[in-house]
Amino acid sequence: MIQADHPFLRADRGFSVLPLTFLTSSLILLTVLFIGHAGLRHTGLIAPNEMAERGDEPAYEIVVGGINLRIPTGYLRFSEQHRNGVLPGVDLALAWPTMAPIGDAETLRNTPRENIVFIGLKDAENTMDTTDLLGSVYREVFVGTVEQTPSGLVRRQLDPRAGYVDEMVYYDISRGSGFATRCAGGGETVWETCYRDIVLTNGLTTTYRFSPALLDDWQILDESVLGFLLMLARSSQDYIGNE
Repeated sequence: MIQADHPFLRADRGFSVLPLTFLTSSLILLTVLFIGHAGLRHTGLIAPNEMAERGDEPAYEIVVGGINLRIPTGYLRFSEQHRNGVLPGVDLALAWPTMAPIGDAETLRNTPRENIVFIGLKDAENTMDTTDLLGSVYREVFVGTVEQTPSGLVRRQLDPRAGYVDEMVYYDISRGSGFATRCAGGGETVWETCYRDIVLTNGLTTTYRFSPALLDDWQILDESVLGFLLMLARSSQDYIGNE
């Protein structure tokens, strides 16, 4: 039986307690990288690949939320973000599952929605992410029954009377991963979309968006997004260290 009063849903939940998986290892590594411990670059915990080390195209040194990121041009969605320096946020587009860049408009138009992941990075405006909201806002506006999905996630409907029209929250209670995402229905001109907010540091928040068709792969999707962000941070550290 699914326990609706899971610790994720308790109002007194102040933070996520996650197991030592790739997810928590990524968060730990992000913290260490961000405070300048470049020695972890060569530990081999994150294997180098072409996601963030694309020597065949220009890359920009961009600072968001006090964090240095080296971002190849092809990942950036908007031309005004094609510059070095401090920005309030950046918007990226990646192919799923390859994590290849698809930032240009023509490629985006020709890529099926279920093969696109959008990632936004911005200065943190608060300390609440999607998982935190389970124990505060969302628990007050859940309606209907608790449903178990084939992917292992729990699904709860949000109350339309509270302004959540055709919206669901999916979250993990079996693995204790802390995963949670809010999904909104689509229409003729709007895609069905799931949103997941993660507070990476006290100064940096990421929101990534994806098709509900990818919910079956939620665990590897979450790990891949965090791993990709690690590569951007690591790539910047490598670049600075080689100057």
